[in-house]
Order: sequence, then structure tokens, then C-alpha cells
Amino acid sequence: MEKKGQITIFIILAIFIVGIVMLLFLIPKNIEKPPGPDTNQVYSYVHSLIENEAFKCLQQIGERGGYYNIPNQVYVNDTSYWYYEGVNAQPFITTIENETSRCINEILKNTTNKPLEVFGNHSVKISEDRIKSKVRINEWRTTIEVNYPLTVSKGSSTSLISDFEVDYRINLLKLYELATGIVNYASIPEFDKCNPSNNCYGEDINFIFFNEGENLFIKGQTFAVFSNQSREEPYELKFAIKRPIKEAFKENGKKLAVLYQDEGDPRNFGGTSLEVLKNAELINNVDYYKCEEVGEFISKINDYDIAVITGGLQYQVRKGTIFNSITGKDEDSYTDGVGELISGCNAFGPPERKSILKNWVNSGGLLWINGVGKLEADSYEISYLGSLGYESVGWQHDWDHDKEMLDLLSEARYTINENDIKNENDILLTCPNDISKEVEGVWASYKITITDNDEIVIGSEDNPSLWTRKLGNGQIVFDNFILKANSYEKLGFNDDLFSKGLAEKYFVNVLNYLAKSEEYKKAQLEISLISPLNNEEIESPIFYFQSQFEKNASYNLLITDKYGTTKSLKLENKDLIEERSSKDKFKIDLTNKSIWADLNEDRFEWQIKMNEYFSDIGSFKKKLPIQINETIGGNETNDNSTI
Repeated sequence: MEKKGQITIFIILAIFIVGIVMLLFLIPKNIEKPPGPDTNQVYSYVHSLIENEAFKCLQQIGERGGYYNIPNQVYVNDTSYWYYEGVNAQPFITTIENETSRCINEILKNTTNKPLEVFGNHSVKISEDRIKSKVRINEWRTTIEVNYPLTVSKGSSTSLISDFEVDYRINLLKLYELATGIVNYASIPEFDKCNPSNNCYGEDINFIFFNEGENLFIKGQTFAVFSNQSREEPYELKFAIKRPIKEAFKENGKKLAVLYQDEGDPRNFGGTSLEVLKNAELINNVDYYKCEEVGEFISKINDYDIAVITGGLQYQVRKGTIFNSITGKDEDSYTDGVGELISGCNAFGPPERKSILKNWVNSGGLLWINGVGKLEADSYEISYLGSLGYESVGWQHDWDHDKEMLDLLSEARYTINENDIKNENDILLTCPNDISKEVEGVWASYKITITDNDEIVIGSEDNPSLWTRKLGNGQIVFDNFILKANSYEKLGFNDDLFSKGLAEKYFVNVLNYLAKSEEYKKAQLEISLISPLNNEEIESPIFYFQSQFEKNASYNLLITDKYGTTKSLKLENKDLIEERSSKDKFKIDLTNKSIWADLNEDRFEWQIKMNEYFSDIGSFKKKLPIQINETIGGNETNDNSTI
């Protein structure tokens, strides 16, 4: 029995051993521990992750004007001021680099779960708190260096990856340099908010500008090519400039004079213009002249770059009497300055003042006459500049009753409609304030006629509301708009510029348009007129001028009539006679020229033009010879001698 038990145990052990052996044969011999990820695979994935996330930061910082967190002092509409009312607030390039690094550090720390999800947290470990980046902006290359500590486990071995570098082919430095030029331009008087820079373009770089109130927003646009050269993404640098129009006239800036009349007269609105200018903060560094001070202004005119004549300054009401030989009675006269000045200002009455003002514009001055109306008619006596080409109804009558005055004002009223706006894209209507649509329905007054020398913005030659004219090297802006005055307020209309809230916007647009012009530098070689001058009466068409340019220069003689129509004659060598005593003095004889024959007996202005250079403006009166008729033997003969 004992032997049988031992045999049974051995049998059981044998069966157990056989079972184990069989199990060993059944288990696959190639089962191993799962291998760790390939180091290059992890590096490539993380490098791509950094490249994508870092570019998001580059875009964000660009759109925010160079900041990750925009300081409150320069914040505006999700971007930043780079120029604010005389202060350059542009961030340095190192600031943009540091702000971009802050953004990259933050965004990468929030994306560490992505590598772990792909490779598993048992194979990849990330030291999140040690992630750090450095940004370097160079010409045509922006480099991101990132310390992104990774421990990669593979089998029994581990590898450490930490240093990554990403390059973008993007000319961010050039974009910054061009933007710097725009900011520097904002600090000079000629800064033009409508075209902030004529030199802000480079290879694959473009700038666009748009105004919102006093703020000018600027976008510099280019493209970034990623390191693998197969991906290209747009990039924008956006910032803002706040540069009020008053800065054009700050100390050492453009010199501005404002001429106005505000004597409580119900028909003038110079006082309203002053209110508008005050709202635009144009009080300091601007010289203001009342009606009785216009003479002082004329004496200082060469000190100014820009002059504004506000509406109503030239308003005149005259009453006088002349003897009518037919009726044998004294009758009212309202023409040619005859009659007592009842109301208004006649500061520009003396012709010599008009000549000085016109030659100031001709030599490069910029003038704005606001509220022209029929007050600046073609008559030399009452126009600010004299013979500037207006046709109107002439003088105002003296009203005995306010009601009659109001009736006449109401009758003269008309409003601007959509069809009147000839060029709605003109910067006088669009920059820096877009009023091209708002100006519809605005009240203008007293239709007049102008010439084809004028560039019309609103209206037509027979009914202009806003127009400009070049005069020599200078320019004039005219408008026919009404600003609120006592009489207009009595009429109950609320569609003038002031009532509609457009006055400040419009004034800023015009002043920006004028201030953007560079200061005119007189030519070293000047052309000056010698004779005739100062309304001199002439019968023989002999003209003299002096020029330090050679005789063979391309000269043109310009003659303008009182309606603003200009005739031009190109002077050939044969037309120029050199004076024996001087090589720079020339004589012109128009005896056989049609330009002279076509002139009626009237007042004219003349000047000489040579390329971009203009002489001063002279005036003369053409006087026709008196015809003497004699009868000889019953036959009439004409003797063209002059008495």
C-alpha cells in the first residue's frame, strides 16, 4: 500500500509537470514589454506644436500693437496707441520680443496635455514649470528659441529633450521700421491723416488706414513662411495714432490766422465759427483778427501759412442815394460800393489789400473762405480776393423790417441732395471724418456761378457748395455752407452744419486738408513783374518782367478776366525781347497777338509761369483808343489816334 501511494504522487507530479510544459509551449514566445516612443518622433511633434502655438502669439501681439497685456494708458479698441497727442508711445522692438515670449510661455504651459495624449504619460514626462521662450526679431527672420523639457522613456532607457528652435521667414523688422516712420511723421505739422505716409511699403508689405473720430488706426500687412517652407500665413501689425488737428498749429508748427466778424449782427455767423474752432481746441497758437483788425493781418500776412475767413466777415448792407436825371429824384444805390454802409464789414475794400492777399496765396499760402455765398461776388470791390470769378446778384439791400430779411433768407435757402455730391470720396468729405453721407440735406444759401478753373466737390459750376482752386503755388477752399446765426435760428430750420452736428467734423477735415501741404519754399531764381501793375491803364500791349532763368526757358503768359477765365500764351523766343541794360529783364509785345485782341475794355490780371514757378500777380485796365471821326468832302474817315 505504501508503494502504491508513492506511485500515485509521482504520477500526479508528472501530470503537473507535463501540464506546465504544455502551457509553456502554448504561450507565444515573442511577447515583450511595449516599447517607448521614438525620440525623433516626439521632437518632431513638439516642434510642430511650438511652431503653431508660437505663431498664434505673434499674430495676437501684432494685432494688439506689440503687447500681450495692453497697458491701460495706451489701450484703444483692442490695440494700442503708438502716438498719443504729441507723445510717442511706440513700444521698442525688445518690448515686442518680450511680450511675445510671455504669450508663448503661457500658451505652451496650457498645451502640455497634447503630447501626453499622443505618446502616453508613462513614456513622456514634461517639466511644465520650466518651459521658457526667447524671441529674436531680425530682418527677414523671426526666431523663437524654446526650452521645453521632455523626458522620453523607451524600454529601460530614457532621453531628455529640451531645446527647440522655430524660424519664420517674415520681415517683421522692416514692418516695424515702416510703422516707426509713420509715427515719426505724426509729430510734424504736415502730417496727413488721410495718407499717413508715402513711403510705407516694402517687399510683401502693405499698409491700410482708417479713421474713427480722432483716432487713426493703421494695419501693416505681410506674410510669414513657416520653417518647412510649405505653409504661409498672413500677419498684421495694428496700432493707433491720436493726433488732433490742433497739433498742426502748435509751437513751431504751421501758423494759422482766423479772420472773423462777431458784432451781434443777426446776419453774420462768424461767432459760430469761433465756437466750432474752440471746440476743436484751436485757441492756443492761433491768431484771431476781428473786422477792424484785418489791416493788421494784411501787414503780417507773410507770417502765416494758412488763413481762415469765417462766414459773414464780408457781409455788407449799404444804403445810399444818387440823383436820377430822368426822374429828377434821389434814389437808392447799391452798386460799386456807393452808399452808406449800414451793417457789416468792408475790411477788404481797399484794392491793395486784396492784391496782397491774392499774392500771398499765389506764393504758396493756403486760404479757406467759409460761407462764401453771394457776398464774394465777381465785383472787385466786394470780393475778398477781387475778380476771382464769381457771378452772383451783387450787393445786399437794406431791409426796413426783420420779416423782409427773413423772407429773403428763406427764399435763398436750398439743401444739398445726393446728386449734388460730385465726388463723395474726396478727402474734404471723408478724412479724417467721413461725412459724405451725413452732408446730404445740409443747408446752403445763395446760388452763385464759378468757373471751370475750380475743382468741384459738391454742386456744379452754376450751383457750387464746396470747391477748391489752385492759385499759383497756393490753394483756396471755398464753401457755401451755413452755420447757425441769429437770423437763421429765427427761421426755425435745423439743417445747417452747426445744427446737424457736422461743423466740427467738417472744420477738422478742411484744416487737415490745408495743413498737410508742405510749407512752400520760394524759388531761389524768382520771376517778378515790372509793368503794368496796380490797375494801370494801358492802350499798347507792352509787358515787362524780370527773371533769372534763361531766355530759352519755357515761359507762359497768363491773363485772367474778372470772371476767373484764364487765357494762356506760350512765349516763344521771338516774343521775348531782352533789355540791353539787363540780361534778366524781358519785354513782351502782344500787338499782333489774338490774346490781346480778344480782350474787351476791362480790368485784368496777368502773371508769368515757368514750369512750377509763378511770378506775382499784376493787374491792368485795358483802355481802347478813342476813335476820331472826321468828315472830308462828305466822306467819313477814321483816325485811330488817341486823345
